[in-house]
Amino acid sequence: MRMPLTPPRTFGCRLAFACMAAAALLACNADDTTSDAALSAPSDAGPPPTRRDVAPPDFGAPTDGPITTGPEIEVSLDVVELGADPGETSAPALVRLRNFGTSDLTLTRLTVTSTDAPSAFRIEDAPAGPLAIAPGDALELQLTYTASGTAQVAGTLDIESDDADEARVEVPLLGRPPIGCAELTPGAINLGQVEVGQTSGRAGATLRNCGERPLTLDALLFEGDPGFAALREDDSAVAPASLAPNERLEFDVFYRNEALGPDATATARLVTVTSLGEAHSPAANLSVRGGAGAGCVLTPTAARMEFGYLRIGLTQRLTLAVTNEGNDRCTLRATSVEAVDGPPQNTFSLVTPPAMDTLGAGESATVEVEFAPTVVSPGDRAALHFDYRDERAAENRRATVNVFGVGTEALIEVSPVDVDFGRAQAPECAGAERDIMASNANLVPLCVTAWRLEGEDCEAFVPVSAPDAAALAAGCVPLAPRESTRWRFRHEPHRAGPLACALVVESDAMNTPVARTTLRAEGTVDAAQTDTFETPNLGPNDGARFTLSRPALEEGMRVLIRDQVDDRWRFDAPSNQVRWAANAGPVHREFVRVSYEAACLPRSVAAP
Repeated sequence: MRMPLTPPRTFGCRLAFACMAAAALLACNADDTTSDAALSAPSDAGPPPTRRDVAPPDFGAPTDGPITTGPEIEVSLDVVELGADPGETSAPALVRLRNFGTSDLTLTRLTVTSTDAPSAFRIEDAPAGPLAIAPGDALELQLTYTASGTAQVAGTLDIESDDADEARVEVPLLGRPPIGCAELTPGAINLGQVEVGQTSGRAGATLRNCGERPLTLDALLFEGDPGFAALREDDSAVAPASLAPNERLEFDVFYRNEALGPDATATARLVTVTSLGEAHSPAANLSVRGGAGAGCVLTPTAARMEFGYLRIGLTQRLTLAVTNEGNDRCTLRATSVEAVDGPPQNTFSLVTPPAMDTLGAGESATVEVEFAPTVVSPGDRAALHFDYRDERAAENRRATVNVFGVGTEALIEVSPVDVDFGRAQAPECAGAERDIMASNANLVPLCVTAWRLEGEDCEAFVPVSAPDAAALAAGCVPLAPRESTRWRFRHEPHRAGPLACALVVESDAMNTPVARTTLRAEGTVDAAQTDTFETPNLGPNDGARFTLSRPALEEGMRVLIRDQVDDRWRFDAPSNQVRWAANAGPVHREFVRVSYEAACLPRSVAAP
């Protein structure tokens, strides 16, 4: 499978859009040995109209020479594991089929099989078809496993498509009993120093069900020195509790000092008792030190402030609280922001200082910090300092919070930059449809503000869909990071000869405020067409298949391999492909020439 390449620091990305599938859903027969979502052509199309018009499919890029690009399939998982107890069905696993190529990817067959248990695996709501996945789009499949016993069951997800070098992809499936797992974090908790008669601050702990079975926490045990305890945030008991897979239970651990003297240490082990048994009952080590207690401890509510990515020229403010967790009054001497790293033009500043100079035990104060980037940088960093005095210890102290942000640009990517719609008969017929996408290629929002067509032949490119007109009228089609908007045009030639137009997209992006995509096509005087292909390297069980550049009629079609007439092929009309069975067609690097009459697709604009 072809894997996408991620360019450094551009954050370019195209979103996977929901694919259009046929209206029918696959019916699953539990008695069959194969759960088969065969993608076949409809049989009730009826007789052709007198002008031999056909419905407009969306075909791949046309070519007059050997094909070097086309559909490329990418499967999100190499292996699919599903867990279920006997008689039960697993939670669905998501498998994403993405077209990483330059023309439509046609899925012709989706099948799940298993020799161990024929009806164990299933594609939920399997699509019928065949169906096309546009470049950059994806189809999401939900796979489930129904267990009949405790033994492991192997299976295969078989995917057939018109990907030239991966016409068939097999994804292994494994059905097994569900995994039990419990995780307690952190593994060690130090509750600091607590004077006699006092209770420590609360330290957070989390129990997570990291398995596939439901988990019950039956009890919490403290093994070791007395005084340790745990409660939920609302002071209710932690156990018993039930956790679904991946669910978390958060609670607080603390220590009541009844007799622990200064600098003496108490330790214990917090042990969870779960329904999964001793092997899945994690524990944590606890410790505390006795003492007179701190007179003044100024503690920020967070160790860092994260502004994230912010568009240069904008500002953002965040607030943070600082609390006196000691027993005596703290005197605030100064609060400041110190630049640590990044260009000096990108500033962090204290816009709202604490409202009070002293904080009693348990009191808090709030500050507000502003980030104002003006140039692009790989990262900006500062330190927020709270300088205060502990009067009991006669010490000046400092509490520091690390502050981070990244000043970056709003970047747009319009692709493809050159679109060839191929040929269509002028002026009676329509040709192919093509998509153009404008994508937010960075991590800050941007707006598409306008679009238009420019050129002498723009009437030959008819908009089928476009970004939201109401949003454009208001001045902005907003694109969040990694979000895209799409145009679709249909080629409807008004004359014979080369045709050209430009799609102009305006935005507030900083790299290309005005982006242009060239639309090219050709109007022809007749329906005759010849396409030439070079055969890719095929697998031992794969037959050659080629997508024709124009919607074709099978009648009169002629196929030559190395200039010799071949009659072993078949024509698949829904995918507009010429196909051969495995080991019964052209081999690697052989040239194939297909001559045919192109179908006349209906126009939405009357012919001139």
